[in-house]
Amino acid sequence: MKKSLGLSSKIFIGLLAGVVLGIIIQMGQFNGLLEYVIQPIGTIFLNLMKMVIVPLILCTLVSSMTHVGDMNRLGLMGKKTLTYYMTTTVLAACIGMTLALIMKPGVGVLLGNAEAPVIQTTNLMSLIVDIVPSNPFKALTDGNTLQVIIFGAFVGVAINSLGEKASAAKVLFTNFSDIMYKIVEMIMRITPIAVCALIADVVATNGWSVLVSLIKLILVIFIACLVQCFFVYGMSAKIFAKMNPMQFIKSILPAQMLSFSTASSAATLPVSLKCAKENLGVKQEVAQFVLNIGSTINMDGGAIYQAACAVFIAQIYGIQLSGSQLIILIVTASLASIGAAAIPGTVIVMMTMVLSSIGLPLEAIALIAGVDRILDMMTTSVNVTGDLSACLFVSSTDETIIMTDDEAVIEA
Repeated sequence: MKKSLGLSSKIFIGLLAGVVLGIIIQMGQFNGLLEYVIQPIGTIFLNLMKMVIVPLILCTLVSSMTHVGDMNRLGLMGKKTLTYYMTTTVLAACIGMTLALIMKPGVGVLLGNAEAPVIQTTNLMSLIVDIVPSNPFKALTDGNTLQVIIFGAFVGVAINSLGEKASAAKVLFTNFSDIMYKIVEMIMRITPIAVCALIADVVATNGWSVLVSLIKLILVIFIACLVQCFFVYGMSAKIFAKMNPMQFIKSILPAQMLSFSTASSAATLPVSLKCAKENLGVKQEVAQFVLNIGSTINMDGGAIYQAACAVFIAQIYGIQLSGSQLIILIVTASLASIGAAAIPGTVIVMMTMVLSSIGLPLEAIALIAGVDRILDMMTTSVNVTGDLSACLFVSSTDETIIMTDDEAVIEA
């Protein structure tokens, strides 16, 4: 029986077909085909992405917060684990963004003939004021993703604090999250066709040379992944566990290799547990607790991915991002990576959230989707490395925490 192609393979084929189709349209001047067939397909797909992103953000954010549990009951080990994960995720977003700004993978190629959208500059205090919604329903209808995130965070905290009284609300948001996942799954079925159309439009309008910049983007993300693994995680191992960074990387190499080949943190979990216990000396109950949380919320590679790609897209459209917009990018890339854990077709959907939060055009996501598999393999290895780094951090910072929190571990 013949094995059918996976979605990543179909998207890559769609990318190649789009390049060929775009060159044919450009050489043959088939403007009618471009205007009345190719461009409408791409527009419909982007509209579907916009349709799902706001309810997806709200439902998945609330659901993920309610499933982490009440912070007061989680115990010191749980709080340390969450703090470590959040810190490394923000650092990952900063690294991805900074390297993209320095290496400029999108500079030299401008997409489209239209004038680039103007992004208003605002000071930090105005930014803080603006992200707090005065009307959450208006934020939902306007698609203001940052305000939706703030509202969703309050809802999640409130549900957690009410406990059993709000159990129905917890189930409701969980069910709605499943519905959103299903809608995304339905949309992703047409992604190869949509990528073909969007890429054909880009190539027909701008020429095939725009694809050269993708090689630079892959290089930027590859270097960012190395920096995150060897500097952030390696230094963490050295400072907190007194372990040589190279020894740490060598100890978890089996999990890294499997995660790279499968592009799945979940599939790597058994090997990660084995590496944590046998190679890093972490107790089983600690490893299980930290790795299970990590497989849900720790997506440092995704933060690198989202931040670097957003800067890349700004560059290929000739858009200068202000300081406040870069702050928004770090925040949304971090949150998008956390919310992306259980979502199929993660990069296309969550990239829509990141781009819309800083006013960037959505059309360029087709370029990203075409090389998603390559980037996904690298960033998944970062995710798994971060999970094991957290295990070592929690295990080594204070042994008394492990002993006093055994009951919390068992309860979790």
